[in-house]
Amino acid sequence: MEGAPSFVVVVARAASGWHLPENLNRLDTSTLLKPQGLPPAHRVRKRRDFERAYAEGDKVVMPEFALFARANGMDHSRLGITTTRKLGNAVTRNRARRIVREAYRTHREHLPLGLDLVFVVRSPLLQRPAEEVGPILVRATDKLPKEGSTT
Repeated sequence: MEGAPSFVVVVARAASGWHLPENLNRLDTSTLLKPQGLPPAHRVRKRRDFERAYAEGDKVVMPEFALFARANGMDHSRLGITTTRKLGNAVTRNRARRIVREAYRTHREHLPLGLDLVFVVRSPLLQRPAEEVGPILVRATDKLPKEGSTT
């Protein structure tokens, strides 16, 4: 096929088998990154949990998203993200989810514990630089009524 890109992988093979660089066998684990994802236990996954947050939770509206927060009875908070088709195509919706997920992950220590936090993403979020979303997320949770208050 003329014009098609091609590449060649070269591997040296010694008489005793495959030759690997010596330092490849001794992996320095101190430089490896720790997993930074969000474990399933820290995500709102079931439809009924989303619906309970919408129906029974406190609502905070920001230009970038609407936040629904409801106590979950756990010692950690869980994150749920909703993006509607009105936001854009699948690529755009997935980008919005990644931005909110990363903001939650990097600002988790500033967020209240024991809540299901469900974000309904709005289009102004996509106009913001990703690093600005974390502080906005923290401000939104600060606007939530404190536990035991009558407001």
